[in-house]
Amino acid sequence: MTSRGSPTQGYHGNVSFPLDIRGPVPQTLSGVLTLSTCSNVCILTDLSLCAGYGPSLREMALAMIIPARWARFRAGCLTSRLTSSYGGGKLTVTAVREAGWQQPSLFIDSVENVDFGKPPSH
Repeated sequence: MTSRGSPTQGYHGNVSFPLDIRGPVPQTLSGVLTLSTCSNVCILTDLSLCAGYGPSLREMALAMIIPARWARFRAGCLTSRLTSSYGGGKLTVTAVREAGWQQPSLFIDSVENVDFGKPPSH
């Protein structure tokens, strides 16, 4: 798809990023989630994420961290809803765009001892 003569990319439906950690599971999982928001211009937004694995975090289900940080950047963004949940040892982040996602491409930065599985895109 093109927007004002420039090619654009995005996702259709849901995209999951499976994450396998080899070796001992760290007490804290931290990293940076880089999201691209495009209309006439694409803007990359880095969101710092930090989560522990203790029982209290499981009870809170990690569901407040990502949407709370994303809320600061939502004005004018194309993503209409961002939610997250934690259960069964999995963190799931769901980004919804009412108009759908176009020409999906994934860009994943790997870190030592961590493997991303092939994410399903729906």
